[in-house]
Amino acid sequence: MSSMNSIADAQEVNESNKLLDTFINYTFWCLLILYTNPGGVIQALDIYYISGKINFGDLLFVLITACYFFIPKNYSVFDNDFIKVRKYLIIFLFYYLAAFVVLIPIVNGNINYSLPDALTKARYTVFVILLSIYAYDFFKRRFDIFLKVFLFSSIIVLILFIATVLTGLNILPVGLMNRDFVNINRNIMESEGLMPLLIPMGAAVIIFNLKIKYRNLILIGFALMSLAYLLELWRRNIAAIFIYFILAALVSAFISRRYTVILNNALKIILLVSSLVLISYLLFPRYINAAVVGIKESISVIESSRDMRGQKDVRLTLDRPFINEKFYEHPLFGTGFDNRWRTKGGDNQGYEAADYPFLAALAMYGIVGLMVFLPIYVVIVRILKLDFAYLRANNGQIEKSLTFLFALSFMLFFVFDLLQYFNYFQAVSISESYYNWYIALSLYLAVRSEFYSTEFQNNEQLNSNYYESYKIFKIPA
Repeated sequence: MSSMNSIADAQEVNESNKLLDTFINYTFWCLLILYTNPGGVIQALDIYYISGKINFGDLLFVLITACYFFIPKNYSVFDNDFIKVRKYLIIFLFYYLAAFVVLIPIVNGNINYSLPDALTKARYTVFVILLSIYAYDFFKRRFDIFLKVFLFSSIIVLILFIATVLTGLNILPVGLMNRDFVNINRNIMESEGLMPLLIPMGAAVIIFNLKIKYRNLILIGFALMSLAYLLELWRRNIAAIFIYFILAALVSAFISRRYTVILNNALKIILLVSSLVLISYLLFPRYINAAVVGIKESISVIESSRDMRGQKDVRLTLDRPFINEKFYEHPLFGTGFDNRWRTKGGDNQGYEAADYPFLAALAMYGIVGLMVFLPIYVVIVRILKLDFAYLRANNGQIEKSLTFLFALSFMLFFVFDLLQYFNYFQAVSISESYYNWYIALSLYLAVRSEFYSTEFQNNEQLNSNYYESYKIFKIPA
Protein backbone atom coordinates (compact mmCIF):
# COMPACT_ATOMS: atom_id res chain seq x y z
CA MET A 1 0.00 0.00 0.00
CA SER A 2 2.84 2.33 0.92
CA SER A 3 4.52 1.55 -2.39
CA MET A 4 1.37 2.44 -4.34
CA ASN A 5 1.07 5.72 -2.46
CA SER A 6 4.69 6.54 -3.30
CA ILE A 7 4.06 5.89 -7.00
CA ALA A 8 0.93 8.07 -6.92
CA ASP A 9 2.84 10.86 -5.16
CA ALA A 10 5.64 10.64 -7.70
CA GLN A 11 3.15 10.85 -10.59
CA GLU A 12 1.47 13.85 -8.99
CA VAL A 13 4.81 15.61 -8.57
CA ASN A 14 5.69 14.80 -12.19
CA GLU A 15 2.39 16.23 -13.45
CA SER A 16 2.91 19.31 -11.33
CA ASN A 17 6.42 19.77 -12.77
CA LYS A 18 5.07 19.41 -16.31
CA LEU A 19 2.41 22.05 -15.67
CA LEU A 20 5.02 24.42 -14.23
CA ASP A 21 7.34 23.79 -17.18
CA THR A 22 4.53 24.47 -19.66
CA PHE A 23 3.58 27.64 -17.79
CA ILE A 24 7.18 28.91 -17.84
CA ASN A 25 7.47 28.18 -21.56
CA TYR A 26 4.25 30.01 -22.39
CA THR A 27 5.30 32.91 -20.16
CA PHE A 28 8.71 33.17 -21.83
CA TRP A 29 7.37 33.26 -25.39
CA CYS A 30 4.54 35.66 -24.56
CA LEU A 31 6.98 38.04 -22.86
CA LEU A 32 9.60 37.74 -25.61
CA ILE A 33 7.14 38.40 -28.41
CA LEU A 34 5.71 41.31 -26.43
CA TYR A 35 9.28 42.64 -26.05
CA THR A 36 9.63 42.72 -29.85
CA ASN A 37 6.56 45.01 -29.79
CA PRO A 38 4.70 43.66 -32.86
CA GLY A 39 2.54 46.35 -34.41
CA GLY A 40 3.49 48.78 -31.65
CA VAL A 41 1.23 47.10 -29.07
CA ILE A 42 3.28 48.52 -26.19
CA GLN A 43 2.60 52.07 -27.39
CA ALA A 44 -1.03 51.18 -28.08
CA LEU A 45 -1.44 50.04 -24.46
CA ASP A 46 0.34 53.23 -23.32
CA ILE A 47 2.76 51.28 -21.10
CA TYR A 48 6.07 52.19 -22.75
CA TYR A 49 7.48 54.31 -19.92
CA ILE A 50 7.68 53.19 -16.29
CA SER A 51 9.90 55.69 -14.47
CA GLY A 52 12.59 58.04 -15.75
CA LYS A 53 14.79 56.17 -18.23
CA ILE A 54 13.38 52.79 -17.19
CA ASN A 55 10.83 51.57 -19.71
CA PHE A 56 8.54 48.58 -20.12
CA GLY A 57 11.15 46.75 -22.21
CA ASP A 58 13.54 46.82 -19.23
CA LEU A 59 10.91 45.17 -17.05
CA LEU A 60 10.18 42.56 -19.72
CA PHE A 61 13.90 41.76 -20.01
CA VAL A 62 14.15 41.13 -16.26
CA LEU A 63 11.08 38.85 -16.31
CA ILE A 64 12.35 36.95 -19.37
CA THR A 65 15.74 36.47 -17.73
CA ALA A 66 14.02 35.10 -14.63
CA CYS A 67 12.20 32.55 -16.82
CA TYR A 68 15.52 31.47 -18.32
CA PHE A 69 17.00 30.62 -14.94
CA PHE A 70 14.02 28.41 -14.14
CA ILE A 71 14.77 25.84 -16.83
CA PRO A 72 17.57 23.24 -16.95
CA LYS A 73 20.14 23.48 -19.77
CA ASN A 74 21.14 20.17 -21.30
CA TYR A 75 23.56 20.16 -24.23
CA SER A 76 24.87 17.38 -26.42
CA VAL A 77 27.13 17.11 -29.45
CA PHE A 78 24.25 18.45 -31.55
CA ASP A 79 24.51 21.78 -29.73
CA ASN A 80 28.12 22.39 -30.79
CA ASP A 81 27.24 25.00 -33.42
CA PHE A 82 25.12 26.95 -30.95
CA ILE A 83 27.88 26.82 -28.33
CA LYS A 84 30.27 28.18 -30.95
CA VAL A 85 27.93 30.97 -32.02
CA ARG A 86 27.13 31.82 -28.40
CA LYS A 87 30.86 32.20 -27.74
CA TYR A 88 31.23 34.52 -30.77
CA LEU A 89 28.20 36.56 -29.70
CA ILE A 90 29.60 37.01 -26.20
CA ILE A 91 33.02 38.00 -27.60
CA PHE A 92 31.28 40.54 -29.85
CA LEU A 93 29.25 41.79 -26.89
CA PHE A 94 32.39 42.36 -24.81
CA TYR A 95 34.00 44.16 -27.74
CA TYR A 96 30.83 46.20 -28.24
CA LEU A 97 30.76 47.37 -24.62
CA ALA A 98 34.48 47.77 -23.90
CA ALA A 99 35.77 49.05 -27.24
CA PHE A 100 32.86 50.40 -29.27
CA VAL A 101 30.87 52.00 -26.44
CA VAL A 102 33.63 53.09 -24.01
CA LEU A 103 37.18 53.26 -25.41
CA ILE A 104 36.94 54.23 -29.09
CA PRO A 105 34.71 57.34 -28.73
CA ILE A 106 37.02 58.65 -26.00
CA VAL A 107 40.19 57.97 -28.05
CA ASN A 108 38.59 59.62 -31.11
CA GLY A 109 37.61 62.65 -29.03
CA ASN A 110 33.90 62.56 -29.92
CA ILE A 111 32.62 65.87 -28.53
CA ASN A 112 29.01 64.60 -28.50
CA TYR A 113 29.95 61.61 -26.35
CA SER A 114 28.60 60.97 -22.85
CA LEU A 115 29.60 57.72 -21.14
CA PRO A 116 26.46 57.42 -18.94
CA ASP A 117 24.18 58.06 -21.92
CA ALA A 118 26.15 55.66 -24.13
CA LEU A 119 25.97 52.85 -21.56
CA THR A 120 22.28 53.50 -20.99
CA LYS A 121 21.47 53.24 -24.68
CA ALA A 122 23.85 50.33 -25.24
CA ARG A 123 21.72 48.15 -22.98
CA TYR A 124 19.36 47.42 -25.89
CA THR A 125 22.09 45.60 -27.81
CA VAL A 126 22.93 43.63 -24.66
CA PHE A 127 19.24 42.71 -24.29
CA VAL A 128 18.90 41.61 -27.92
CA ILE A 129 21.92 39.31 -27.84
CA LEU A 130 21.06 37.77 -24.47
CA LEU A 131 17.42 37.26 -25.44
CA SER A 132 18.50 35.40 -28.57
CA ILE A 133 20.66 33.12 -26.41
CA TYR A 134 17.74 32.48 -24.06
CA ALA A 135 15.47 31.68 -27.02
CA TYR A 136 17.69 28.76 -28.04
CA ASP A 137 16.99 26.71 -24.92
CA PHE A 138 13.27 27.48 -24.86
CA PHE A 139 12.81 26.65 -28.53
CA LYS A 140 14.57 23.29 -28.08
CA ARG A 141 12.29 22.44 -25.16
CA ARG A 142 8.90 23.37 -26.65
CA PHE A 143 8.99 24.77 -30.17
CA ASP A 144 5.28 23.92 -30.46
CA ILE A 145 4.53 26.53 -27.78
CA PHE A 146 6.57 29.13 -29.67
CA LEU A 147 4.63 28.37 -32.85
CA LYS A 148 1.24 28.71 -31.16
CA VAL A 149 2.10 31.96 -29.38
CA PHE A 150 3.81 33.36 -32.48
CA LEU A 151 0.98 32.52 -34.88
CA PHE A 152 -1.91 33.66 -32.69
CA SER A 153 -0.20 36.89 -31.62
CA SER A 154 0.89 37.69 -35.20
CA ILE A 155 -2.57 37.08 -36.67
CA ILE A 156 -4.26 39.23 -34.00
CA VAL A 157 -1.76 42.09 -34.43
CA LEU A 158 -1.95 41.99 -38.24
CA ILE A 159 -5.76 42.03 -38.18
CA LEU A 160 -5.66 45.02 -35.82
CA PHE A 161 -3.13 46.80 -38.06
CA ILE A 162 -5.25 46.26 -41.18
CA ALA A 163 -8.39 47.30 -39.27
CA THR A 164 -6.62 50.50 -38.16
CA VAL A 165 -5.78 51.33 -41.79
CA LEU A 166 -9.28 50.48 -43.05
CA THR A 167 -11.29 52.27 -40.36
CA GLY A 168 -8.93 55.07 -39.33
CA LEU A 169 -9.59 54.18 -35.69
CA ASN A 170 -6.68 54.59 -33.28
CA ILE A 171 -6.24 50.86 -32.52
CA LEU A 172 -2.52 50.51 -33.21
CA PRO A 173 -0.04 53.32 -33.88
CA VAL A 174 0.33 53.68 -37.65
CA GLY A 175 2.77 56.16 -39.13
CA LEU A 176 1.78 57.86 -42.39
CA MET A 177 4.47 58.66 -44.95
CA ASN A 178 3.85 59.88 -48.47
CA ARG A 179 5.26 57.62 -51.20
CA ASP A 180 6.13 60.46 -53.55
CA PHE A 181 6.54 58.54 -56.80
CA VAL A 182 2.92 57.29 -56.62
CA ASN A 183 1.49 60.07 -54.41
CA ILE A 184 -0.05 57.69 -51.89
CA ASN A 185 0.37 57.32 -48.15
CA ARG A 186 2.38 54.44 -46.75
CA ASN A 187 1.02 52.96 -43.52
CA ILE A 188 4.05 52.16 -41.38
CA MET A 189 3.89 49.75 -38.46
CA GLU A 190 5.68 50.86 -35.32
CA SER A 191 7.46 47.49 -35.22
CA GLU A 192 7.10 44.25 -37.17
CA GLY A 193 8.58 42.14 -34.37
CA LEU A 194 9.18 38.56 -35.51
CA MET A 195 6.26 38.66 -37.96
CA PRO A 196 8.44 38.80 -41.12
CA LEU A 197 9.26 35.12 -40.42
CA LEU A 198 5.71 34.37 -41.62
CA ILE A 199 6.84 34.97 -45.22
CA PRO A 200 9.50 32.20 -45.51
CA MET A 201 7.27 29.89 -43.44
CA GLY A 202 4.38 30.43 -45.85
CA ALA A 203 6.64 29.93 -48.87
CA ALA A 204 7.95 26.65 -47.39
CA VAL A 205 4.46 25.33 -46.64
CA ILE A 206 3.15 26.15 -50.12
CA ILE A 207 6.10 25.09 -52.28
CA PHE A 208 6.74 21.86 -50.36
CA ASN A 209 3.00 21.25 -49.86
CA LEU A 210 3.55 20.49 -46.18
CA LYS A 211 0.55 18.82 -44.50
CA ILE A 212 1.45 19.78 -40.97
CA LYS A 213 -0.25 21.00 -37.83
CA TYR A 214 -1.10 24.72 -37.89
CA ARG A 215 -0.79 24.76 -41.70
CA ASN A 216 -3.90 26.92 -42.13
CA LEU A 217 -2.81 29.38 -39.44
CA ILE A 218 0.60 29.71 -41.10
CA LEU A 219 -1.05 30.46 -44.45
CA ILE A 220 -3.43 32.99 -42.86
CA GLY A 221 -0.46 34.69 -41.17
CA PHE A 222 1.45 34.68 -44.46
CA ALA A 223 -1.48 36.28 -46.33
CA LEU A 224 -1.98 38.95 -43.65
CA MET A 225 1.75 39.77 -43.53
CA SER A 226 1.81 40.08 -47.32
CA LEU A 227 -1.14 42.48 -47.14
CA ALA A 228 0.63 44.48 -44.42
CA TYR A 229 3.68 44.80 -46.69
CA LEU A 230 1.40 46.08 -49.42
CA LEU A 231 -0.08 48.73 -47.11
CA GLU A 232 3.39 49.76 -45.95
CA LEU A 233 4.56 49.97 -49.58
CA TRP A 234 8.06 48.75 -48.71
CA ARG A 235 9.37 47.88 -52.17
CA ARG A 236 12.04 45.57 -50.80
CA ASN A 237 9.51 43.67 -48.67
CA ILE A 238 7.01 43.26 -51.50
CA ALA A 239 9.81 42.01 -53.73
CA ALA A 240 10.96 39.71 -50.87
CA ILE A 241 7.66 37.77 -51.04
CA PHE A 242 8.37 36.80 -54.65
CA ILE A 243 12.05 36.12 -53.95
CA TYR A 244 11.24 33.76 -51.10
CA PHE A 245 8.98 31.74 -53.39
CA ILE A 246 11.65 31.59 -56.07
CA LEU A 247 14.24 30.47 -53.49
CA ALA A 248 11.88 27.82 -52.12
CA ALA A 249 11.23 26.51 -55.64
CA LEU A 250 14.98 26.34 -56.36
CA VAL A 251 15.61 24.55 -53.06
CA SER A 252 12.84 22.06 -53.88
CA ALA A 253 14.44 21.35 -57.26
CA PHE A 254 17.90 21.02 -55.72
CA ILE A 255 16.78 18.65 -52.98
CA SER A 256 14.62 16.47 -55.23
CA ARG A 257 17.12 16.51 -58.14
CA ARG A 258 14.09 16.99 -60.41
CA TYR A 259 14.29 20.37 -62.03
CA THR A 260 10.92 19.91 -63.71
CA VAL A 261 9.39 20.78 -60.33
CA ILE A 262 10.40 24.38 -61.01
CA LEU A 263 7.70 24.55 -63.69
CA ASN A 264 5.09 23.05 -61.36
CA ASN A 265 6.06 25.45 -58.61
CA ALA A 266 6.03 28.37 -61.07
CA LEU A 267 2.40 27.58 -61.88
CA LYS A 268 1.63 27.28 -58.17
CA ILE A 269 3.29 30.64 -57.45
CA ILE A 270 1.44 32.36 -60.30
CA LEU A 271 -1.90 31.00 -59.07
CA LEU A 272 -1.19 32.00 -55.47
CA VAL A 273 0.07 35.48 -56.31
CA SER A 274 -2.88 36.07 -58.64
CA SER A 275 -5.27 35.17 -55.83
CA LEU A 276 -3.50 37.46 -53.35
CA VAL A 277 -3.39 40.29 -55.87
CA LEU A 278 -7.08 39.91 -56.71
CA ILE A 279 -8.14 39.95 -53.05
CA SER A 280 -5.84 42.89 -52.30
CA TYR A 281 -7.08 44.78 -55.37
CA LEU A 282 -10.69 44.42 -54.22
CA LEU A 283 -9.72 45.82 -50.80
CA PHE A 284 -7.01 48.34 -51.73
CA PRO A 285 -6.94 49.02 -55.51
CA ARG A 286 -4.67 52.07 -55.25
CA TYR A 287 -2.09 50.13 -53.25
CA ILE A 288 -1.90 47.36 -55.83
CA ASN A 289 -1.22 49.94 -58.53
CA ALA A 290 1.40 51.58 -56.29
CA ALA A 291 3.00 48.20 -55.56
CA VAL A 292 3.31 47.46 -59.29
CA VAL A 293 5.02 50.82 -59.81
CA GLY A 294 7.23 50.12 -56.79
CA ILE A 295 8.36 46.76 -58.18
CA LYS A 296 9.18 48.39 -61.51
CA GLU A 297 11.16 51.04 -59.62
CA SER A 298 13.08 48.30 -57.76
CA ILE A 299 13.92 46.49 -60.99
CA SER A 300 15.12 49.74 -62.53
CA VAL A 301 17.32 50.48 -59.50
CA ILE A 302 18.84 46.98 -59.57
CA GLU A 303 19.56 47.24 -63.31
CA SER A 304 20.92 50.78 -63.49
CA SER A 305 21.08 52.23 -59.94
CA ARG A 306 18.46 54.74 -61.11
CA ASP A 307 14.72 54.87 -60.58
CA MET A 308 12.18 55.24 -63.39
CA ARG A 309 12.53 59.02 -63.23
CA GLY A 310 16.26 58.77 -63.84
CA GLN A 311 17.23 59.73 -60.30
CA LYS A 312 20.21 57.86 -58.88
CA ASP A 313 19.61 55.46 -55.98
CA VAL A 314 22.89 54.45 -54.33
CA ARG A 315 21.51 52.11 -51.67
CA LEU A 316 22.69 49.08 -53.64
CA THR A 317 26.16 50.55 -54.11
CA LEU A 318 29.01 51.63 -51.82
CA ASP A 319 28.73 55.24 -52.97
CA ARG A 320 27.82 57.29 -49.89
CA PRO A 321 30.49 60.01 -49.49
CA PHE A 322 29.58 61.13 -45.95
CA ILE A 323 29.65 57.61 -44.48
CA ASN A 324 32.73 56.69 -46.52
CA GLU A 325 34.52 59.73 -45.14
CA LYS A 326 33.77 58.59 -41.58
CA PHE A 327 35.30 55.21 -42.43
CA TYR A 328 38.42 56.79 -44.00
CA GLU A 329 38.92 58.88 -40.84
CA HIS A 330 38.95 55.78 -38.60
CA PRO A 331 39.34 52.68 -40.81
CA LEU A 332 40.52 50.24 -38.15
CA PHE A 333 38.21 50.89 -35.19
CA GLY A 334 35.53 53.18 -36.61
CA THR A 335 33.79 56.13 -34.99
CA GLY A 336 32.76 54.14 -31.92
CA PHE A 337 29.42 54.82 -30.27
CA ASP A 338 27.86 58.00 -31.58
CA ASN A 339 24.19 58.57 -30.88
CA ARG A 340 23.75 60.33 -34.22
CA TRP A 341 23.76 56.91 -35.89
CA ARG A 342 20.57 56.16 -33.96
CA THR A 343 18.46 59.33 -34.38
CA LYS A 344 16.42 61.05 -37.05
CA GLY A 345 18.46 64.22 -36.57
CA GLY A 346 21.65 62.27 -37.21
CA ASP A 347 20.05 60.64 -40.22
CA ASN A 348 19.44 64.09 -41.69
CA GLN A 349 23.14 64.90 -41.19
CA GLY A 350 24.22 61.78 -43.09
CA TYR A 351 24.51 59.19 -40.30
CA GLU A 352 22.18 56.81 -42.18
CA ALA A 353 22.61 53.43 -40.52
CA ALA A 354 19.16 52.10 -41.45
CA ASP A 355 19.41 52.73 -45.22
CA TYR A 356 23.11 51.91 -45.60
CA PRO A 357 23.77 49.22 -42.96
CA PHE A 358 26.95 47.75 -44.45
CA LEU A 359 28.64 51.13 -44.98
CA ALA A 360 27.40 52.29 -41.58
CA ALA A 361 28.80 49.16 -39.91
CA LEU A 362 32.19 49.83 -41.52
CA ALA A 363 32.15 53.46 -40.39
CA MET A 364 30.88 52.69 -36.87
CA TYR A 365 33.04 49.65 -36.05
CA GLY A 366 35.89 49.76 -38.56
CA ILE A 367 37.60 46.70 -40.03
CA VAL A 368 38.55 45.31 -36.61
CA GLY A 369 35.00 45.50 -35.29
CA LEU A 370 33.57 43.67 -38.31
CA MET A 371 36.26 41.01 -38.04
CA VAL A 372 35.09 40.35 -34.48
CA PHE A 373 31.59 39.60 -35.82
CA LEU A 374 32.69 37.80 -39.00
CA PRO A 375 32.96 34.27 -37.45
CA ILE A 376 29.17 34.26 -37.00
CA TYR A 377 28.71 34.69 -40.75
CA VAL A 378 31.23 31.90 -41.35
CA VAL A 379 29.16 29.55 -39.18
CA ILE A 380 25.95 30.52 -40.99
CA VAL A 381 27.46 29.79 -44.42
CA ARG A 382 28.91 26.49 -43.21
CA ILE A 383 25.70 25.15 -41.66
CA LEU A 384 23.63 26.20 -44.68
CA LYS A 385 25.98 24.23 -46.92
CA LEU A 386 25.78 21.16 -44.66
CA ASP A 387 22.00 21.34 -44.30
CA PHE A 388 21.33 21.61 -48.01
CA ALA A 389 23.68 18.67 -48.63
CA TYR A 390 21.91 16.61 -45.97
CA LEU A 391 18.42 17.30 -47.31
CA ARG A 392 19.55 16.48 -50.86
CA ALA A 393 21.23 13.22 -49.79
CA ASN A 394 18.17 12.07 -47.83
CA ASN A 395 15.31 13.39 -49.94
CA GLY A 396 12.17 11.29 -49.59
CA GLN A 397 13.23 9.75 -46.28
CA ILE A 398 12.89 12.77 -44.01
CA GLU A 399 9.59 13.22 -42.23
CA LYS A 400 7.89 16.47 -43.25
CA SER A 401 7.33 17.53 -39.66
CA LEU A 402 7.33 20.87 -37.85
CA THR A 403 11.09 20.59 -37.35
CA PHE A 404 11.47 20.22 -41.12
CA LEU A 405 9.29 23.30 -41.65
CA PHE A 406 11.32 25.37 -39.20
CA ALA A 407 14.66 24.20 -40.58
CA LEU A 408 13.58 24.99 -44.14
CA SER A 409 12.09 28.37 -43.21
CA PHE A 410 15.25 29.53 -41.43
CA MET A 411 17.42 28.23 -44.27
CA LEU A 412 15.38 30.37 -46.68
CA PHE A 413 15.59 33.31 -44.28
CA PHE A 414 19.39 33.25 -44.11
CA VAL A 415 19.93 32.49 -47.80
CA PHE A 416 17.84 35.55 -48.61
CA ASP A 417 19.77 37.52 -45.98
CA LEU A 418 23.11 36.54 -47.56
CA LEU A 419 21.89 37.52 -51.04
CA GLN A 420 21.47 41.11 -49.82
CA TYR A 421 25.13 42.13 -49.91
CA PHE A 422 24.21 45.75 -49.25
CA ASN A 423 22.75 44.69 -45.88
CA TYR A 424 25.74 42.70 -44.65
CA PHE A 425 26.46 43.37 -40.96
CA GLN A 426 23.07 44.98 -40.47
CA ALA A 427 23.00 42.96 -37.24
CA VAL A 428 26.01 45.07 -36.21
CA SER A 429 25.06 48.54 -37.42
CA ILE A 430 21.52 48.50 -35.95
CA SER A 431 22.07 45.75 -33.38
CA GLU A 432 19.85 47.38 -30.77
CA SER A 433 16.71 46.84 -32.87
CA TYR A 434 17.61 43.88 -35.07
CA TYR A 435 16.16 41.23 -32.77
CA ASN A 436 14.44 39.27 -35.54
CA TRP A 437 17.84 38.38 -37.08
CA TYR A 438 19.47 37.36 -33.80
CA ILE A 439 16.45 35.38 -32.62
CA ALA A 440 16.04 33.71 -36.03
CA LEU A 441 19.69 32.61 -35.84
CA SER A 442 19.18 31.03 -32.41
CA LEU A 443 15.96 29.33 -33.49
CA TYR A 444 17.68 27.98 -36.61
CA LEU A 445 20.49 26.52 -34.50
CA ALA A 446 17.97 25.09 -32.02
CA VAL A 447 15.85 23.36 -34.65
CA ARG A 448 19.00 21.91 -36.25
CA SER A 449 19.92 20.38 -32.90
CA GLU A 450 16.47 18.79 -32.54
CA PHE A 451 16.27 17.74 -36.19
CA TYR A 452 19.64 16.01 -36.36
CA SER A 453 19.46 14.42 -32.93
CA THR A 454 16.17 12.80 -33.95
CA GLU A 455 17.43 11.82 -37.40
CA PHE A 456 20.68 10.23 -36.26
CA GLN A 457 19.26 8.46 -33.23
CA ASN A 458 16.19 6.96 -34.88
CA ASN A 459 17.14 6.23 -38.46
CA GLU A 460 20.36 4.42 -39.24
CA GLN A 461 19.57 4.39 -42.97
CA LEU A 462 19.90 8.16 -43.06
CA ASN A 463 23.38 7.88 -41.56
CA SER A 464 24.51 5.57 -44.33
CA ASN A 465 22.99 7.77 -47.03
CA TYR A 466 24.92 10.82 -45.92
CA TYR A 467 28.71 10.93 -45.66
CA GLU A 468 28.87 9.89 -42.01
CA SER A 469 27.33 11.72 -39.14
CA TYR A 470 30.69 12.60 -37.60
CA LYS A 471 31.45 14.78 -40.64
CA ILE A 472 28.80 17.17 -39.38
CA PHE A 473 28.88 16.73 -35.62
CA LYS A 474 32.13 14.80 -35.01
CA ILE A 475 30.26 11.84 -33.59
CA PRO A 476 32.47 8.73 -33.49
CA ALA A 477 31.61 6.50 -36.44
